[in-house]
Amino acid sequence: MKRALAALLSVITILVPSTSRAEVPSFPHLAPASYMAPLIPGFYQLAWVGQWQIPPRPEFTNIPSIEISDVNKSWLNWSNAVFPKCSKEITERCINSIDFRKQGESNWSSASFLKYLPVTTKPFKTSNRDRYLEWTTEDIDSRRNSIWPLDSARSSIWEINTNLGKQKYLATISIGYDALYKWYTQFKLNLTPVIEVNITDVNQYKKLDSNNTWCARTGYGDSFFQNTNFHPLVDSNPQNGIYDYCLVKTDFEQNTLFRVSTQLSPEFNEKSLSNWVTSRTSETRAYSKSLGKGKPTAVIFEGLPVKIQAGITQIPHTLDGFNDWWSGSPHKKAFDESPTARSSGTNTVKLDQNWFEQLKKNWGIDTNYSGGESWYGLGWDAIDQWKSTEKYIDPKLTIEHSVWEFSTTTLEEAGDSWVSKCKSTMSSSPSFSGVISTNATVFAQGPPKLDSIGNLDFKVAATALKENGEVNLGTYNLSIADEVAKCIWGSSSLGIGASISVVTEDGVKQVAATSIGSSEGQLNFSASGFHYSTNKISVSLGQKSTSAKTGTDKKTATITCLKGKVTKKVTAVKPKCPAGYKKK
Repeated sequence: MKRALAALLSVITILVPSTSRAEVPSFPHLAPASYMAPLIPGFYQLAWVGQWQIPPRPEFTNIPSIEISDVNKSWLNWSNAVFPKCSKEITERCINSIDFRKQGESNWSSASFLKYLPVTTKPFKTSNRDRYLEWTTEDIDSRRNSIWPLDSARSSIWEINTNLGKQKYLATISIGYDALYKWYTQFKLNLTPVIEVNITDVNQYKKLDSNNTWCARTGYGDSFFQNTNFHPLVDSNPQNGIYDYCLVKTDFEQNTLFRVSTQLSPEFNEKSLSNWVTSRTSETRAYSKSLGKGKPTAVIFEGLPVKIQAGITQIPHTLDGFNDWWSGSPHKKAFDESPTARSSGTNTVKLDQNWFEQLKKNWGIDTNYSGGESWYGLGWDAIDQWKSTEKYIDPKLTIEHSVWEFSTTTLEEAGDSWVSKCKSTMSSSPSFSGVISTNATVFAQGPPKLDSIGNLDFKVAATALKENGEVNLGTYNLSIADEVAKCIWGSSSLGIGASISVVTEDGVKQVAATSIGSSEGQLNFSASGFHYSTNKISVSLGQKSTSAKTGTDKKTATITCLKGKVTKKVTAVKPKCPAGYKKK
């Protein structure tokens, strides 16, 4: 709630009057608002940046403050650990390997570990112990600090060798930790293809794309900066002649799957922070393997990078425009739920009718103001937010990013009976309970919903067209642990009527390439090639399929496809094995 209010306050301050539309170029788009896009007079710019659209920020371990025993200052407890490469000394919460292979091939090749990020600041001593800042000069060994249970490091640089030459990738795997209550808060990982640039001359900046560049000012104890990184070199304190160390995001190797293998604790207690994972990949897999009693648990993540559209809505400063924006705004939820005052930083804001009228006035109805904000589409009401302003989206005002990421998601607001019923099953599952991946701009947070006839439904939304006018085609993957599937449906076996379908808001079933199968103790469903904008994706195990609605009266066939040790069953009118698989 505090973040929503802080965002609201920032929105009010960036609304400024403009005198003439003539000041705006005929094609004003440089990038969405998150990427320093120009604002158009008379319009409110809403950027749908989706999840993980901005190039992943390089990360550094940040351990909690020494005053963590103060329960009244909970913010001092939070900390973030970045996984190092596994070694003889570090065997848990570490990166074992990063591998890659071309689609259709069976053999994986290994990436080479090059180094951790080279930008550092010196640690300092507090109360006879090392307290590391966000940048650490060396990898942290948990044995040196009793309150910090994690070996940790900085984001690392790896290299793959392809037919086109060598390419570097920034790898960041991190986990949050509460040092006072000793529990984990978030787990995420991403790969980003990068080019390293050492700035020694101010003219080098001109060649960099500020929307895809992170730079670190050497000699300063700060984080990496984006967009604000282009300062006069005189502001820097050069180290070895280098003023800024920059990472520029580049393109992924084409048609290449990536696999990141990690080692977590033998009890796999990292999973207790969340039972579900969301991902920005296709052909997605996330599963675990025991390395033996008392040994770490291997957890593997793999998939293809996906391209995600970030849409721009240009909402006119009219009463209708305001009402549409307000109906989907996350600020409305804060207002509806808050008859009393809410605190935002040092300010206290009373969300009453006077507050609303002031907001409405500041928004600029019937004015030539310009302004804007970003909606990330992360909440449970993300689809409703999307639909409130979808009609204002201009396909030409979009930007496309290639992403490879995984992140745990919360079950707090799932509000579904099966989630409550299966919580104990999910907590004891030897792997993640479910994995969802899609290239949609926004999607409903958390696991899919169980409808009255036993289908698991999930909603996604994105722009219908890309910036170049091409149709924006969707991808979706769902994996469910066998134990969880059995809890939901009473069985973990795929039935004759097992299916995955994509249906529009109007109830029209879309044409999509689908596959269904099982591997590594999971049921796997995937659909691709369907059209956006808003769709409902339904998955059925087929155990209760007895009517025409579930499609059991169609003349379908089921074939078994093999790829190494992986088995998939494909059910369709004319079933075909996915790329890389052979019919058994």
